[in-house]
Amino acid sequence: MTVSDTYIFKSIEGYLAWVEFYPGRAICYIPQLGSWYEETHIIDDVQAGLERARYCLEKSGVQVEGGGARMVLSPGQYYPRIWRGVYRFSFLSDSYDKLDPFEVYGPVYNQCIVAAESLLLEVKDVFRFVEPAQSNLTAYSHRLRELLILICTEIEACWSGVLKANIMEQQCDRFTTKNYLKVCTPLRLTEWEVKLKDYDLKFEPFKRWNILQPTKSLPWYDDYNSVKHDREGNFSRSTLGNVLNAAAALHVLQVAQFGPGIYEMWRGNRFSIFDVCKSPAIELSEIYLSKPIIKGKFDSPVELRSQRV
Repeated sequence: MTVSDTYIFKSIEGYLAWVEFYPGRAICYIPQLGSWYEETHIIDDVQAGLERARYCLEKSGVQVEGGGARMVLSPGQYYPRIWRGVYRFSFLSDSYDKLDPFEVYGPVYNQCIVAAESLLLEVKDVFRFVEPAQSNLTAYSHRLRELLILICTEIEACWSGVLKANIMEQQCDRFTTKNYLKVCTPLRLTEWEVKLKDYDLKFEPFKRWNILQPTKSLPWYDDYNSVKHDREGNFSRSTLGNVLNAAAALHVLQVAQFGPGIYEMWRGNRFSIFDVCKSPAIELSEIYLSKPIIKGKFDSPVELRSQRV
């Protein structure tokens, strides 16, 4: 039986609850002890809607908070490599992120995260020789140039992967930042901020990325292009500051694709030198809901080709 509409709410305890409407019945998903159970109500077809969904949930004992929302996607659907969940900075909080990137993306996710870990470990090794302090951000060297090039090429691989997975751009021999910029809005890249662990340095590497200056509005990426194509003329741009901003951008791209939970010890427990300190506030209507909830199944990718950025 095909679901017609799904409406989602947040309970007063901070948990998600939702209602799927089918012909003649509504199925409520009730939060309980970190999971959900189903409760069915018989309804007239004309009764489907936001207020009816609220009534069904309250009849099932859920006290909802706020107005709720109609879901953009049906349960089980998702945009490939574009995270949509609820993240709080504690495993005891009301986080919600049921899409397991390893199960859904398999080798694609594994290669992305291993490549990022390898590069971030290389950056951490630099700290044995150069302290990541504000006064040292202009330091440059051959090793920092190599790292800047390697990290930025991996960033380009992430951008390309999201573009191709969602068919947001026609295949071509060489993408430019005008092409790559199309992932900025779906991934909410301008809204992420990360902190370097053990150090008082924060980064918002995509904060000023814009269509008017798609390359120069990313200064670290613009400098990467300069040192890649003309080492002799631009060697001094191979700075620690640029490497840290690029590394922060790489971390952001991992969490924007696969969710912040991949770096939390109670879930993915992958390595990074950064922690997320600010993430996008995802609207209730955009959150991915699994189907069926008990198995946490996602099997219906929805491409963004019709949503041009």
